[in-house]
Amino acid sequence: MSEGSDPRQLDVAAGVLFGTADALHKAQVVPAMVRLPVYTMAKIDAYARRAGKSRNAVVNLLCEVGLEELASRVPSDLVEELKQLQSNALGELLQEEVDSQRVY
Repeated sequence: MSEGSDPRQLDVAAGVLFGTADALHKAQVVPAMVRLPVYTMAKIDAYARRAGKSRNAVVNLLCEVGLEELASRVPSDLVEELKQLQSNALGELLQEEVDSQRVY
């Protein structure tokens, strides 16, 4: 990592999971249910126990790492399309949150 640059999610995750950092990113969250293979869950649980973090915290870290790594490999002709799709999805999720908090 170059001096003055933001840390990559992989660096942040490694720091949190291996005890050289303790800050976890705080963000607005939405519930999401996923099904994982047993061996994948065992790996997540091992990292969570080792780091003293929740399973949820580890899954969030791993998702951020994976998404950042995938984004670094997106072909240039798809970047704008993916940005627009992400923007649309964010708008929909935020609208759902607003709608769910309305009192009728």
